[in-house]
Amino acid sequence: MIATGVLLALHVLVQWQALGLTRHAVDAIAADGTIEVFIGERQPAARAILDLTAGSSLQMCLFLPVLGAILGGHEARRLGAALLAVPRRTVLFAAKTVAAAAWLACTCALVSLGSLLFTWLAIRGWSPGLLRTAVVPQLQFVGYALLYSLLGYAFALAGRGVLAGLLGIVAVTAATMTQAAPHWLDALLPLSAGRNLLLDPHVDGTLSSGPAVAVLVTVGWAVLTLTAAGLVLYRRDVP
Repeated sequence: MIATGVLLALHVLVQWQALGLTRHAVDAIAADGTIEVFIGERQPAARAILDLTAGSSLQMCLFLPVLGAILGGHEARRLGAALLAVPRRTVLFAAKTVAAAAWLACTCALVSLGSLLFTWLAIRGWSPGLLRTAVVPQLQFVGYALLYSLLGYAFALAGRGVLAGLLGIVAVTAATMTQAAPHWLDALLPLSAGRNLLLDPHVDGTLSSGPAVAVLVTVGWAVLTLTAAGLVLYRRDVP
């Protein structure tokens, strides 16, 4: 699919442009083990590299739900006649969702592999073994990104078109980016859940603390939106 190719090409382009800066920062790691990724801000090198790897994957979550919306819109157009011909709509919906999830999972995995590859290129002269530590967070990313991408798919199916899926994702993303929501509500937004899971997984006693809450929020959004899309399809054209 062209959209998948464009998304992966964009990921490679962004990572390639950042590779030189990351290599320069790694080459300048201080004797105390700190690195200056951002000007004037020194951090423990290992932690900073792991966060950079997670962040490079997470930033693609601005685009992965768009791919989900494209898939959902494509299926919405094809389902018109199929719903009349197939009496077991629940089975049809489940099969279509599994197929879309498989495609999205492969795309998310390729994004993750791309991030790991460019991290290795940046640190291979310093500590290539650190890459093993980044594998688990990247597996978490694949699971999170898949569920988040399915939101776009569900919005598009429920709204019977790509535009509905895009509008749904834009609304959810804007709610996070504007930072207008109070802290407790922001923690319940799916994009914030990804940040809390991959970039800030520390327990601090608040609603957003720890990866468990982030997982529950992400799963909850996926289940609710897919259930709503399934109900819309089940009732479609039914007297």
